[in-house]
Amino acid sequence: MNLDIIDNKYILFINYVCLESYAEDKISIFLKDIFLLLSDVYSINLFGYFKVDIYIDKKIGIFIEIDRLDDYVSYNKKIDTKVMIIDDGFYLKTNDLSKIYKYKKIYSYNNNYYISTKDVDNITDIVEFCDLVYKDFDLFLNNCVNV
Repeated sequence: MNLDIIDNKYILFINYVCLESYAEDKISIFLKDIFLLLSDVYSINLFGYFKVDIYIDKKIGIFIEIDRLDDYVSYNKKIDTKVMIIDDGFYLKTNDLSKIYKYKKIYSYNNNYYISTKDVDNITDIVEFCDLVYKDFDLFLNNCVNV
């Protein structure tokens, strides 16, 4: 697991999919465990109203973005969340076309090349040569060129 804090936003990466269902009760338990982990391991005690975006790729893992919307605390809750789950897969980004030339559907944007993790059979062969892109797919796909 990896934690980054960027502009008061907590970004966690878990390198396996540990969310077996998207049912509300399963998500609630999952998020409770994440907030407890932040408290116990990283000594980050959160309270208030949060936007939680969960990005899932079954081959790579889960990115979780936690962003405080308000310091509001209700009588019976320390934390309240607005949750969005995106199960759309990730993209691998590289500036060296030779690393990904054998894959289908290569996209080019701003001198970088992208492939979907859905098109790669063995992620471990290529992930060390690429950066993960886990969000804003529509933005770059609308502006990129097929190679």
